[in-house]
This record gives sequence, structure tokens and C-alpha cells, in this order.
Amino acid sequence: MTRYLIDSNVMIHYIGRRFSDTTESRLDQIFNESFHYSIISRIEVLNEQKAISDEYELLIKFLSTGIQHDVDIVICDTVIELRKVITKRKLFDMIIAATALVNDCILLTQNVIDFKNIPGLVVENPHDWV
Repeated sequence: MTRYLIDSNVMIHYIGRRFSDTTESRLDQIFNESFHYSIISRIEVLNEQKAISDEYELLIKFLSTGIQHDVDIVICDTVIELRKVITKRKLFDMIIAATALVNDCILLTQNVIDFKNIPGLVVENPHDWV
């Protein structure tokens, strides 16, 4: 079974029903089986949605169905190694990338450019699915 780490922008678009029917159907399948996310995405999603109470409650419920990965020593060490090779990237993005790598997940994100050229990282943009 393919494992997916979901970036915050995908969660927000999914809850807000901003995907095509075909993409939403494929995401339904992923979310119904098992999905992973970084604690960083939880922070980003809930911080961004705090003013939108109806989506906020949906996101809390949604997050409770996934597998949350906290930042542990293995993820920290992976970030440190990645930053030796890749410099000009945001720390939060590097933590998300490291979380996907450590947990052998494909990263689903709209911000593919933020994760470009990270060794070993597989990235997909659900907006590109046909």
C-alpha cells in the first residue's frame, strides 16, 4: 500500500472542496485508507483556519483520522543532513520533507517547487491528477 504524507495546502483544499470530482474521489480513497501528516502541517492548517470556525472544526475532526508524525531525533537528523545539501529552503518545508522521507511516504502538496530536488523525496500535486 502506498503511503502519503499530506501537506497543509492539500488538507485545506480538500476540506474546502476545491478539487475536481475526480481528484476528490482519489483523495477520498487515500484518506479513508490511511494518511500521514507532519505536526508542522497541523500547526499550519489550524493556525490558518482559526478564523473560519466551520472549517476549523472539520479540520480538527479530519486530523483525528490521520497519523500525525511529531518531530523526533530521526527527523531532526534528516533535516540537518538535507540542509547540508539544500540551503535556501524554509525550515518547516524541510521538516515536512524529512518526515515524508523517514516514513517512506509520497508527499502530496500543491507547492511542488518548495520540495524540488530533495534527494529521495517523491512529490505529487493532486491538482495535476487527471
